Amino acid sequence: MAYVTDQAATVALRAAFARGHVGDLYEIIGEKEYVAKIYHKPLTERAERKLRELINLAPAELLEVAAWPLTTLRSAPGEAVRGVVMRRIAGMHSLLDLDLPSQRRLSFPRADWRFLVRAARNAAALVDAVHRAGIVLGDVRSGRFLLDEQGGLQLVDCDSCQITVGDETFHCVSVTPQYRAPELQNAPLEAFPQTTNHDAFGLAVVIYRLLMMGRHPFVGYQGTDRMLTSRAIEQYRFVLGSSASSLLMSPPPHNLQLSDLTANVAGCFQRAFASGSQRAGGRPTPAQWVQALAEMERQLRVCTADPGHAHLAGMPCPWCRIEQEGGPVYFGSVTVAAVEAHPVPADVRACSARLDAIATPEALLAQATAGDVDGLVGQPLPSGTRERQSAFYAMFWVTLGAALLMLLGRLSINFFYIGLVLTVGFAMATVMAFLFSPLRRIRRQRLKILAEKQAAWQTAERQASARATRVVGEFAAHYKAALAVRDQLQSLQDEETREVRQLQSAVRERQLDQFLATFSLAAAKLEQLDDERLLVLQAYGVETARDIRERTLASIRGIGDTLPASLLTWRKAMEGKFIYDDRRGLPAADVARIRIKHLERRLQLQEPLEADTERLEKLAAAAHQEAAEIAAFLLPYRTALAQAKLDLQAASWRKPRK
Repeated sequence: MAYVTDQAATVALRAAFARGHVGDLYEIIGEKEYVAKIYHKPLTERAERKLRELINLAPAELLEVAAWPLTTLRSAPGEAVRGVVMRRIAGMHSLLDLDLPSQRRLSFPRADWRFLVRAARNAAALVDAVHRAGIVLGDVRSGRFLLDEQGGLQLVDCDSCQITVGDETFHCVSVTPQYRAPELQNAPLEAFPQTTNHDAFGLAVVIYRLLMMGRHPFVGYQGTDRMLTSRAIEQYRFVLGSSASSLLMSPPPHNLQLSDLTANVAGCFQRAFASGSQRAGGRPTPAQWVQALAEMERQLRVCTADPGHAHLAGMPCPWCRIEQEGGPVYFGSVTVAAVEAHPVPADVRACSARLDAIATPEALLAQATAGDVDGLVGQPLPSGTRERQSAFYAMFWVTLGAALLMLLGRLSINFFYIGLVLTVGFAMATVMAFLFSPLRRIRRQRLKILAEKQAAWQTAERQASARATRVVGEFAAHYKAALAVRDQLQSLQDEETREVRQLQSAVRERQLDQFLATFSLAAAKLEQLDDERLLVLQAYGVETARDIRERTLASIRGIGDTLPASLLTWRKAMEGKFIYDDRRGLPAADVARIRIKHLERRLQLQEPLEADTERLEKLAAAAHQEAAEIAAFLLPYRTALAQAKLDLQAASWRKPRK
């Protein structure tokens, strides 16, 4: 296919790479920066004039953030317009891929609520830029925004914008009913000029869907008749409005509450969707949304229980609340990414081994206060001391002999008197020899020295014991605390292991769930599944084949009587494509949810355990140093006591054996 531009240049196109309701997108051969949009139907003369005016307008401030039409394409010069050339926007996703949780897990797996709030703010800023250029978007819907991984936005379908040239207004003739303001629901768009206040309604719906997990603010009718979303919009049936219950409106299960938002953002939603907002300036402007959402983003904090969650500072986490109520895990992929990036807690066995390797100070200090001193010998006696002591022993034996002789005096009186005299004499001599014995004097001196050394040793030992008790006491306190924390960690690790094993018993079902989650309901070609019913199903969390359950469908109003059976049949068909792979094991998201359940507590326990272990290692090193100092302190006292004992032993009454 070849076409001619307004500048008479010929462009050749490859096959279409994207399909749309109005036209398809084609690559231009030899051109990387631009693409062509070829319309399905011929344009009216007025539509052609509008395109020319849009091309002539081409606001410089929008060319970098919008796929603005730059030139028309015709089959030949002078023929009808068949399409336009616009800047190529690559590597981006539709905003619909962000607000629906099932698509977000695939396209933006790391996008948490903070990212969604930032994207909403950027969408408001982009609409504000369009308004400042004097342009009305007309059809403000999520699909008109493309998003990159940093939250930057680009605007597409710019050829449908409403512009005014002189006295002539070129209207936006097609506005998606689910994003159309109440006052426009039955208005003839071809002749009804739209305003920035009408855009403000569509923008509020886009922002609501982003912040509320793809839910629509006008889905939740509880009456018995079928309520189209367009009719609910026309009647101002805001599902979280102050009059919602009287209008038979109730939010779908597991919906956020306005109290989960800042008061400013909640107020903006109330103003945008309330009756009376149709008056000029009745709805929040894009600039006001930018300010409110920027303020909200600044107040968001990461949840302490789950790093995939974010909530307002000082407020309970709404995502934890929803999960605890049995609701869906909206940010499971964010949790997985956070867990993978988080430091893995050390295995309890490694912590325990490190703890057990620490030498307790009791043994070190006991060793420091015990032991013998080698290489010591008793002080020898002065020369002649033993010889004089031998004379004492000789007199002692003589005295005993005299006493024996006296006893023999019973046989002869002479023996008795001789023995008596000898006994008394030698006894007195023996006593005198003993009393004035050099050995006795030396022993008394050495006994006194020994008593002094024992007293000094006992004093030194008490001082050393006091020092050791302080070290042992401090060590014991931290050691006891460390053991308690280690036991808690072991308990958590055992519980985590048990839960993973329980899940492994259902690994086939978990893999099937993950497989079914890849089949989007929006891609299912079912006869009864129109855009209106799809919107209702998505609002109730039915986005993929995995979400289709008979009980869930039975609780949803407004989807007809035959669609549930068709959906269940479609799910069954998708199940038939599943192939179980026993090598894959559990899906990462399932394991991550178990890990995150215990991760924060394990990390909270690991920190003090590591601190206590490090402190114990330092205390053990200090105890080793203390033991060395105590041993050095006690050594002179131990040596002196041992020497005194050896000296006394050297002065024993009996001559030591060699």
